[in-house]
Amino acid sequence: MARTGVFGRSGVGKSWMFGWFLEQVLPEFDYAFHVDVEDEEKGLSEPPTSMLKTFYCDKEFAESTVTVDGREVSLPTAVWLRNKKVRMVPDGMTDGEKYEVFAEISEAAMEVGKQGASVHLSSDEAHMLIPDKDDLDNRIERMLSGGRKKGVEWAFCTQRPAKLHSMAFTQMNYGIFFHLPKDADRMKVNGSVGFDAYHMLEEMGERECYIENADTSELQHLMTDDLTRETPHYAKDDGIADRALDAAGEVVD
Repeated sequence: MARTGVFGRSGVGKSWMFGWFLEQVLPEFDYAFHVDVEDEEKGLSEPPTSMLKTFYCDKEFAESTVTVDGREVSLPTAVWLRNKKVRMVPDGMTDGEKYEVFAEISEAAMEVGKQGASVHLSSDEAHMLIPDKDDLDNRIERMLSGGRKKGVEWAFCTQRPAKLHSMAFTQMNYGIFFHLPKDADRMKVNGSVGFDAYHMLEEMGERECYIENADTSELQHLMTDDLTRETPHYAKDDGIADRALDAAGEVVD
């Protein structure tokens, strides 16, 4: 049962790698729910793969309920159960509203898994859905800690691991680590892995990562330039302003 975390600052290839990972694994599951906070993985809903059906979710949609199999569920949950594999893009929702939807989906995932189906949950900007707070919603907590017993696997991606709940680290058995410049982020990671993440993740370049198997303590080094995606990645930080600024003057020592 793979429980995977992907960590790294913006602009180093973390999100591209995360999309590549989803492209590989999602076809293997009966149900999949991806929260695409930044709306970057449209390609997973487009040909040639079309593996996820996309729906945009605002507050009104999230708070609506319908009856499914004799019980009342939220509309996002109903959309997921009906389509099995979906990509939810939050539309103007607060972090609290996203958190509640994810808690409802976590509960539904455990029920689906209990019936024998394989389930995969994933999200970018995961610190918004699994925040580092004392009173983490027990529906999310049960999914993180007990999902493997119910056939529920997960993968979460964030550029701010310091803000991600520690349970996501303790239950994770695969970690993919890119450059992390902030001390707090490296310290949070360092306390949960079997290598010197504090120093090693400070000096990394772009599109370079380490992959740790926590079960075997095996550590691999990977350049993501060597990977190939079938689906496009729609990053908002496309680098246009960066290129203009880089070309504006000469580098001085």
